[in-house]
Amino acid sequence: MIHDAHAAAGAGNGPLLAASTEISGGVKFLVLLGVLASIMQGSFVVAASGFGRVWPSANSATVQLPPAKLK
Repeated sequence: MIHDAHAAAGAGNGPLLAASTEISGGVKFLVLLGVLASIMQGSFVVAASGFGRVWPSANSATVQLPPAKLK
């Protein structure tokens, strides 16, 4: 019997693993929730961008100022 952990790992037994190498159900749920949220966001963007819609240009964000009265 080998008592050294490094010798045991090198003896063909493979690497030492933690007691639990499984992904928990909560983490799987959060990943699924994130994927579904990104798909929903993408579908909302596609639905909001109708055919031929022109998104605001750089000029639409400008503020029209009155002419300057320089002396």
